[in-house]
Amino acid sequence: MPSSFSLLLLAGSMLALATAATLYLRRRNQSQELTNEDLYGLIDARLAEVKHTLSNTQQEAITAVRDDIRVLQSDMDWLAGERMIDEAITMARSGRDAHDISTELGMSVDAAQAIAEFRKH
Repeated sequence: MPSSFSLLLLAGSMLALATAATLYLRRRNQSQELTNEDLYGLIDARLAEVKHTLSNTQQEAITAVRDDIRVLQSDMDWLAGERMIDEAITMARSGRDAHDISTELGMSVDAAQAIAEFRKH
């Protein structure tokens, strides 16, 4: 049979453990109790983070679209130039003079004259 000292020590330990658990639970509950003002502040902070993230994402997307548009514009300019030169060559081979080529295609007379001279043959 355990001695009374052992029982007293066990009871004291149980009491200390129960007290520690109670204090821990009280502190945890107190730290979790937030006022409406605290919650509004947390919500506002989170919304500001989301807004910042969205703003950065949108800016990156806009930049990417602008870059794509520049590349497409460059390609279109090149294709239009190629098409214009092909048309000028066809017109020169059919006997049209540089002034007609320039007027119809919107290129300079000098460029049309150069194409007409070199592309007749």
